[in-house]
Amino acid sequence: MATAFQRIGLVVLVVLATSGVWQAAAQVEAKKERPQWEYTWAGEGASARAMGDEGWELVAVSSRGGSDTLYFKRQK
Repeated sequence: MATAFQRIGLVVLVVLATSGVWQAAAQVEAKKERPQWEYTWAGEGASARAMGDEGWELVAVSSRGGSDTLYFKRQK
C-alpha cells in the first residue's frame, strides 16, 4: 500500500516540476519576442514624412510657446 502512495506522490511531483519548467521556458520566450524600441524627438522645421521614410513613427506632438516638438519611435 505504501508503494502505491509513493508512486502517486512521485507522479504528482514530476507533473508539478514539469509544469514549472514549461512556464519558465514560456516566460523566457515571451521576453525574446518583445520588440525593442528607440526614441527620438525633433523640433520646429522637422518633417514627419522624412522621419517616416527612415522608419520612425510619430507618437506625440507637444506645443509650447508657439513651437512644436515631435516625438518618434521605431523598432530597433
